Amino acid sequence: MNICIFHNLKQGGAISYLLKLTAQLQINNTVDVYSFQNNTNKKIFKNYYKTKIRKTKNIIEHLIQINFEMYAKSKKLSKKILNKKYDLIIVNNDHLVQSPHILKYLGKENNCVFISHETKREFYEKTTYDHNNIKKILSRLIRISTKYIDLKNCKNTKNIITNSQYSKYVFRKIYKKNSYVVYPGLNRKKISKNKYTPNNTYISFGALSKLKGHDLSIKYKPTNSKMYIVGNNNNDKNYLVNKYNNEAIFSIDISESEKEKTMSSNSIFFANQRNEPFGISTLELTSKGRFVIGLNSGGTPEIVDSGINGILYPKDNNIPNKVLKYITKINEFNLYKNKEISWKKTTENLLRLYNFLKNEPAY
Repeated sequence: MNICIFHNLKQGGAISYLLKLTAQLQINNTVDVYSFQNNTNKKIFKNYYKTKIRKTKNIIEHLIQINFEMYAKSKKLSKKILNKKYDLIIVNNDHLVQSPHILKYLGKENNCVFISHETKREFYEKTTYDHNNIKKILSRLIRISTKYIDLKNCKNTKNIITNSQYSKYVFRKIYKKNSYVVYPGLNRKKISKNKYTPNNTYISFGALSKLKGHDLSIKYKPTNSKMYIVGNNNNDKNYLVNKYNNEAIFSIDISESEKEKTMSSNSIFFANQRNEPFGISTLELTSKGRFVIGLNSGGTPEIVDSGINGILYPKDNNIPNKVLKYITKINEFNLYKNKEISWKKTTENLLRLYNFLKNEPAY
């Protein structure tokens, strides 16, 4: 099968997902990747075609690019893609507007699927600690056209794939569109029992952002214990480091090997992300048989089954304190493993869904 993949993504979780998906698709298919970004991994992105766009110097140029240049470049690129008559066209999120402009020209094709991991959350949630700061408010007002371009582009789409039932609910609420769920990397397996011996260290993964809930992790960790915040730089770095520097150890922009080493330790891992659509790090931890405790919100309950492979608690609750107080008193407990990572399974589910969708009428 000849497959086309389009993306306009910067480095991050969505690119990691795309790399793993592309590697699997290339085993039995020919995959061409189109993008406005440089090729970040030539080993996996083998057939890569970049369309150049201007580098913007300020917010005015940025808005002009989003409102005009991206439509023209996307229209031209879409003609090239359609002329090649691909069996399957996969469109990914756009870091500029979330739902890319190319959906206007490809989105209603039967063989096109739009894989979207989340909405542009800054327009719908308090995503930073200074969300109500006058500069943040003005920034959102200046970029209000971006919000409506995202809504319009998504509504031009026939087939949308999201990463969790929670994301499916959010998409229905915001875009008024139905979608299908294909879990990133998740595969359910037969339950296996393991003995778990935790040490007195607590770890929270993710970008230094309010959305990742590091402040909640610090709040709930037991006194006289070590708290590690492992993630990359983000909008709220200064706030978190300045406020919690004496209560946590920040490991910023660590390598994949360092992250892997941290995940392999028998520590207690927090999953306190606020309304997380789907936490890849949380899935990686549970698949390794690590103990996870976190918020019962967003897509996290679709990964962590409370009382089996971790513990979930409602917001503003003292359950974490009680659980962690109990855990610190015991040397060992049973932990059950019922999830594993399988990108092969994800790819199979995606292709199975595509074979169904290509013959279905639009909603």
